[in-house]
Amino acid sequence: MEMSVRLKAARKDAGYKSATAAAEALGVAASTYRAHENGQNQFNVEEAKQYARRYKVSATWLLFGGGMTQTSTPNLPTDTHEGFNPSVGTVSVIGEISAGTWLDIEEVEEREAYQMSTVPASADYPTDRQYAFEVKGTSINRVAAEGDRLICLDLGKSGLTLNSIQNDDLVIVEQTKHSGQMIRRTAKRLRRTSQGYDLWPDSDDPKHAEPIPVNGSENGETIRVMAKVLWVLRKP
Repeated sequence: MEMSVRLKAARKDAGYKSATAAAEALGVAASTYRAHENGQNQFNVEEAKQYARRYKVSATWLLFGGGMTQTSTPNLPTDTHEGFNPSVGTVSVIGEISAGTWLDIEEVEEREAYQMSTVPASADYPTDRQYAFEVKGTSINRVAAEGDRLICLDLGKSGLTLNSIQNDDLVIVEQTKHSGQMIRRTAKRLRRTSQGYDLWPDSDDPKHAEPIPVNGSENGETIRVMAKVLWVLRKP
């Protein structure tokens, strides 16, 4: 478990439903705290002590995990999978992907509050570079149905670029607008074009038919490919 995941688990166990609510209680900037919780930035020893006091956990556990013992045990429910070999490792389900739905960052945090279940990781990559999303809607129903889980490899943590992704690979796309206050995530097929890249839905639903060009920022919106989908865990 990464330090960002431990921080998020401790926050939820302490009763804070969103990162924003926790940041207000801690007296820190919401953007700073969210960056610590989503793994964008690491927190230092003094920040760990501050978080530990608020969440009633060990600062050492927040920083290093492993065999260290926290004061209280964060609520991390684990899914069971018939035939699953625990030696492969597990990764956390960190949110949902749903095309066409813009959410306020607060809504995203509240929806993610019930997540934190775990699913089997891919044995081909380190587990600390992986996470999973739950599918909502029909935007990739040729590949995955609602309720399926997409096990993903984070591009930034793996040092990968778009050039390292094969044509037609399934990727997780994050779009933001209004200075990051509105967000949506979906899964698309990455396809190369003469102008760069397009992101295509893999769906038989007519409302998910148009591609999205990857061209940085446009009309105040930003688009980034955040992860490559490694495999799909099908809901029974």
